[in-house]
Amino acid sequence: MADTADAGTLPRSPRVEAGFNHLECTPSIVAIIDTLPDLCKIRRDCIPTVEVAMSRRALSFWTILRLLAASCVPVLLLVARIVYTGRFSYAFLLWNLFLAWLPPLFAFLSLRLGFKRRLAGLWALAWLLFFPNAPYIVTDLIHLPYGRDISVLYDVVMLFSFAICGIVLGFVSLRWMQLAMAERIGIWWSRVFVVVILGLSGFGIYVGRILRWNSWDVLTDPLSMARDLLPHFLYPLAYWRAWAVSSLFALLLIFLYWLFVVLPQMGMEMQSWREDAGK
Repeated sequence: MADTADAGTLPRSPRVEAGFNHLECTPSIVAIIDTLPDLCKIRRDCIPTVEVAMSRRALSFWTILRLLAASCVPVLLLVARIVYTGRFSYAFLLWNLFLAWLPPLFAFLSLRLGFKRRLAGLWALAWLLFFPNAPYIVTDLIHLPYGRDISVLYDVVMLFSFAICGIVLGFVSLRWMQLAMAERIGIWWSRVFVVVILGLSGFGIYVGRILRWNSWDVLTDPLSMARDLLPHFLYPLAYWRAWAVSSLFALLLIFLYWLFVVLPQMGMEMQSWREDAGK
């Protein structure tokens, strides 16, 4: 008689179970990104093909709480700096961190509602529009020479912690959306989806940092924004520096996403293969 799984749960193969056991013993940032234990199962006859099934329980509030805990680290560093110096030089980082929280919030709402509902689609569009705000914090490193009232090494640690937190927030939301897309269009097309999103985010970072446009300007001042951006597409050679900067950020994001998500998965698969070979 074929084995049956309980309602709301997914069966795991021995390879996946070993991978999850390895993940639970690995104290890394991937433990935050991959806190969706019931999303994936690996077919024994088709490694490394992955079948992904979204479940409401996968989008756990525990992930949100862990992200909140991680966000406290850069905030506490900023508060300590303000108390020590008496200056609010980097207070704008709190606003940027708030904007970085919008992508996981919108992704959470979209996936909780399901893709078949119109409201969920609007949340997904909001996620796409605000996603570049998460990795945008990386560009705040240009403010390093801003303050002279504290060691520059402290500012390096503080700004880098904000940048890492923003990247993780963005990657968690992208991971959720990728897994949802993998269920609908397949794992390989979901990877194409990731590359496209990160490529658009590279251009979005350029638009925000260099052209000084905000995500909400798409709604509040769309004509002026379109007038400013349209020449970049009509005369790409004339704006080759803009596309070079966008490509540079896109390459950085793709590399970091591969580093934080894909590479640990490859390590888990290698461990499972070794365990199978030893049996």
